[in-house]
Amino acid sequence: PMHAVALAREFGIARVVVPKFSSVFSALGCLTAELSYAEQRAAHMTSTGWQADRIETIRRNMHDRLAAPLTAAGHARDSLVARNIALIRYAGQSDTVEVPFTPPLDPAVLGAEFKAIHQRLYGFATDEPWELDTLRLTLSAPAKNDITALMAVEETVSTTPITTADCWFDKAGPTPTPRHARGALPADWSLPGPAIIEDECSTIVVPPGATARADSAGHIHIVTGHGP
Repeated sequence: PMHAVALAREFGIARVVVPKFSSVFSALGCLTAELSYAEQRAAHMTSTGWQADRIETIRRNMHDRLAAPLTAAGHARDSLVARNIALIRYAGQSDTVEVPFTPPLDPAVLGAEFKAIHQRLYGFATDEPWELDTLRLTLSAPAKNDITALMAVEETVSTTPITTADCWFDKAGPTPTPRHARGALPADWSLPGPAIIEDECSTIVVPPGATARADSAGHIHIVTGHGP
């Protein structure tokens, strides 16, 4: 956000949005991401030689292996979310089609889903035999961390700057520039540049000619004064 408006102006972009927590998105992603494990196993089974027990054994073994580290981490087994994918192709094809399914595998249902997806992807489907090439399972545990508390942190609303100091924006010389606390900005209050908006994670520069405002969610919208 320190250079966003200057860069936008170079490309003729009229508006910039600085999301709340923009500088720590990667950290928030790690904090709120689901813990998951994935595995896939070759099956190589044709629709004309279907072995339901063998397929279910492969799937259950995969599920048990993936569930072990998740339950060891403290997640209840019944809270785990499974995403089952069958990779299917017609005989002679090099590429497979991903077909989601709900166990136990029903070859009639699986074949109909495969043909529908094949039709959508390639424009045709036939009644010739198909092959289940691979089973893929992703098992996920719900994220335990909640950032709602962070979103709810509020400061006293104020349009009064923390301080004002000279800043250089171009060769014209120093310009008196107010510094504002981001969390204190009233929603929809228009803040003309030059101004500096600061929070714990970032510094937002609003140069002369630009105008900033905060929305009710804490995102900062800046009209750059350039572009359409």
